[in-house]
Amino acid sequence: MISPPTADGATSSQSWAACRSFSKLVLFAILHIMVVLSCLALAFIGNAPLLAIILGVGGTVALLAALTIIS
Repeated sequence: MISPPTADGATSSQSWAACRSFSKLVLFAILHIMVVLSCLALAFIGNAPLLAIILGVGGTVALLAALTIIS
């Protein structure tokens, strides 16, 4: 349970941890959407579907690895 801010205005460490976790999740979602859209553009507009699949899978694995390392 997240406790309310203290009298001096400081927030608890649980609140900051929840905020950081949520911001990492939002950042991962935005970056993953960018990877997917760039791979779709490469596949359809650039006419390189094999390269798009490789970059899409590699980008997703790299994002997941970065998310777990940063955590």
